[in-house]
Amino acid sequence: SRIQMVYRKAVIRMRYYPEIWFMAYSWTTSVGRKDKGLAILKAGLDANPARHLLEKSQLTKDHRDFTEIHSVYERFFGVLCRKKNQEELPELKKQYSNTWINYMRLAHRAQGHKTCRDVFGKARKDEYIGWEVYEAGAMTEYRCNLEDRRLVAARIFETGMKKHSSHSTYVLSHLGFLLTVNDENSMLYWSLHPVPLLTVV
Repeated sequence: SRIQMVYRKAVIRMRYYPEIWFMAYSWTTSVGRKDKGLAILKAGLDANPARHLLEKSQLTKDHRDFTEIHSVYERFFGVLCRKKNQEELPELKKQYSNTWINYMRLAHRAQGHKTCRDVFGKARKDEYIGWEVYEAGAMTEYRCNLEDRRLVAARIFETGMKKHSSHSTYVLSHLGFLLTVNDENSMLYWSLHPVPLLTVV
């Protein structure tokens, strides 16, 4: 079709503009060509390996090639892992955290809570993740774990406190959770727990 030809020429002439690849991907999947859409997304990632927009696409709620989806995310993390310039580190951590959270949500929608939990387990081993990943993991457990949601969510928050207790937003989120579940003892403990000078993030 004409639109398809326009996008084909656009990604050739503007190869290093991830927005163009994303538009081509979105249109292609909207007309039902999901496999072709994923191929476009992969080609765009090859051309722009560290550009986050391509990873934030709705990749695939409708795709069933989950192995390929996991592979795309792992490639993206591999690219970011090679970028260790100290000046870029704050932005790198934001990209890492946002991408891990998107990955967790996708895994939950597509393959269920167990896969989401597995992805969070991988994320915890990543030295660049921020407090946002722990918050997302804890709240996902609280909303979706039908057996011991309160206990598991509390443990995740507490684990995150060991690394991110200097971030006021995370501390407040943790205390807000304890207030929600009416855990007065833990709330009192963490309220009195000595923490470094809080950083507003």
